[in-house]
Amino acid sequence: MQHKIFFNLLNKRLFFLVISFLLIFLSILGPPNVPMFSLLASLNIKEIYNIYLHSDTFFRMPDTFNRVSIFVLSLVFLVMSSLYNPPYKSDNRLITILFITLSSLFFTTIIITNNIYNLSIMLLIIISIYYYIYKADNHFKSIEIIFLLSYLTFFIFPFIHSYFITTTITEADNYTRFLLAIPLYLMIRDLDFDKQFFLYLINIASIILLPVTLYFYLVYDLDRIRIFTSSATVFSNISMTFFLFSLLSIYFFKKYKIDYIFLAYLGSFAALFAWGLSGSRFTIIIPLIVIILLILIPNYRKYGIPLCNKIGLLFMVILLSVFLTSTSFDRLTNLNLSSIGDYSKPEANHWIKRDSIVPRLLIWNGAINIINENTFAGIGLDNFNRELHSQIINNKIQPIRKDFDNPTAGLNHAHSQFLDTFVKLGLFGFLLLSFFIIINFYFFYRLSKNNEDNVFAIFGLLFILIHSLIMINHVILSHHQSTIFMVFLLVFFAGLSLNDYKKGEKRCHW
Repeated sequence: MQHKIFFNLLNKRLFFLVISFLLIFLSILGPPNVPMFSLLASLNIKEIYNIYLHSDTFFRMPDTFNRVSIFVLSLVFLVMSSLYNPPYKSDNRLITILFITLSSLFFTTIIITNNIYNLSIMLLIIISIYYYIYKADNHFKSIEIIFLLSYLTFFIFPFIHSYFITTTITEADNYTRFLLAIPLYLMIRDLDFDKQFFLYLINIASIILLPVTLYFYLVYDLDRIRIFTSSATVFSNISMTFFLFSLLSIYFFKKYKIDYIFLAYLGSFAALFAWGLSGSRFTIIIPLIVIILLILIPNYRKYGIPLCNKIGLLFMVILLSVFLTSTSFDRLTNLNLSSIGDYSKPEANHWIKRDSIVPRLLIWNGAINIINENTFAGIGLDNFNRELHSQIINNKIQPIRKDFDNPTAGLNHAHSQFLDTFVKLGLFGFLLLSFFIIINFYFFYRLSKNNEDNVFAIFGLLFILIHSLIMINHVILSHHQSTIFMVFLLVFFAGLSLNDYKKGEKRCHW
């Protein structure tokens, strides 16, 4: 019996996974200009310890042939680990409870706390790695293989790219989330999450935003609210997402005759109110586009927001009043005065106008210039600020800020995920990003098309649409919180929507 337990603990899947992680660790071990491999080979522990104490960074991207080779070999072992069957087939009741609890914690704390959402994700990742080793099924549908490949390649490419253009591991850190998303997906696709509970959870998370946002607005007297996010833009994107989630939930509350539909209306109002206090302008186009698309959903006109009745009309009046009293409206109406008139004037003082969008337009212009000069290879993940500064010095664009020592405003991203990926990782990186978006969109589209009751697939379709629009004006992968939010919710919806399919609620043809 003890021998059997020991054998299961040292199963082939675990063996190859451990080897893979060790090789990944080895490929990035050691600061730049330090022959770490020779130190390891000689077992010079004292010197390694001294390097660790005195080095600013102890890890680096694979920037030599040997390091890249070790990194590629680690990926081979990683793929091999998935070829072996798990040793256990026991029930998942405890893991399901932990998943529901931690997911609920994530949804309700993502922008109103500093670290709780991070802790919930860390625990979910640990649980998912355990689940992958001992329980995860290794039988994949063809669409799943392509889906997982889009995550794996988007993790791999920045590391391979670093061999040609050296970059720091800090800039590539957020790409590791795409690798960690894979075991999360493999766990979630085997678990249950009650649809009605999910609809309640989404709206409770939206409702919580209202008192927290009001507190920060009234106590701290801020023009643009960001609470515990890195910027008002990040807060705006997430709160707008919750607003559209609550708006879509009205459809399902009506369709399935679920009690407490007032939660969906209140959630929509609360999240939109929070968004209004963020002072965002660009994201106003997202609900306009999404609402039009929601109306096109079969039966949404029947079950959705009843604009013709008194409740629906009152609701829309409230939403309009929130927008009209928000800083977003002020910044939008001030757009011409603060921005458009300046763009065509070389002598414009756009850098001293808080509401100006000219700096962002200049950044985009500079990014396009850099892309034209480095179309195929890109410039690397941490060279954008230097190249943007060169654009200013050579008078190709105006300064972003009126500061001789810092005319780029310290920016190392292009204020657009599409432009940022293209300029840093080149044409192939841009194609990988496009591939990632298309595959995710296709995944949810197929499942929602063949099963109108697949709540998670429809929410996933809405989510990838929202984030495709957000990427036009925001660099998600430059913000830890934005990256975590996008990646976790994508695999959350993907796993649960596929689980719906596997349970055979309505068969679809792949």
